[in-house]
Amino acid sequence: MLLEQIEGLRTTAGAYEKAMAGIHRMAGEMMASAQKIQEAVSEVQAVAKSPSVAPQPSRPAIATPKPLPIPPRKASSAVAGDSEALSGPERRIVNSIAWFHALGIENPEKAAVAFMAGYTFGSGGFNNPCGALNRKGLIEYLADSRIRLTADGLAMAEPTNVPATNDALHLAVLGRLGGPEQRILIPLLKGYPKGMDNLSLAEASGYAPNSGGYNNPRGRLKSLGLIRYESGTVYANDLLFPERM
Repeated sequence: MLLEQIEGLRTTAGAYEKAMAGIHRMAGEMMASAQKIQEAVSEVQAVAKSPSVAPQPSRPAIATPKPLPIPPRKASSAVAGDSEALSGPERRIVNSIAWFHALGIENPEKAAVAFMAGYTFGSGGFNNPCGALNRKGLIEYLADSRIRLTADGLAMAEPTNVPATNDALHLAVLGRLGGPEQRILIPLLKGYPKGMDNLSLAEASGYAPNSGGYNNPRGRLKSLGLIRYESGTVYANDLLFPERM
């Protein structure tokens, strides 16, 4: 009886030892797996902390009117008894009026001068230098909100080269206009000397007739002296075609 009990205990002890050996083996495998997981986590954290620059999306270029360039002046001289040199805004306005003068528009509208000089019509940035130019005797205010250079003002303007060919002049003029004005003027240039009624011109320009998107830039082109209206028909002005004049 005693021998049987001792043998049973030996069997139980052997099974226990085998079970413990299995447990130790599994624990070792789990520790090895945990080590690999920790190494992978460390690599991910290192990558996340490393500096990187996300690519920036490119922005489409938008054609906008540019103010007339102001070449550097070598020296300033007295004008109409005033020895003060022209400021940057004053020279832009003088150059803008001179550009219209070279096109044959001697008395442009103030809104057109402001637009081509890169200012907002009616703003202090435009009105203040205009007032200074008027006091210096370089510009004159005319009826119908028009403006012109005096002889002294024209002498102070930077040289303006207006192209003598139709194509070159068209490129120069279109380059100073915004996108909506370009879209309306181009069909008129192509159809010159014929004009277009408003419905046809709006459709050719990609606008809805009588919409603000069409009427506003068309009005600006008229203020600039580049187009004219006659009995419901719109024409490109003859001054844009020096080879036919």
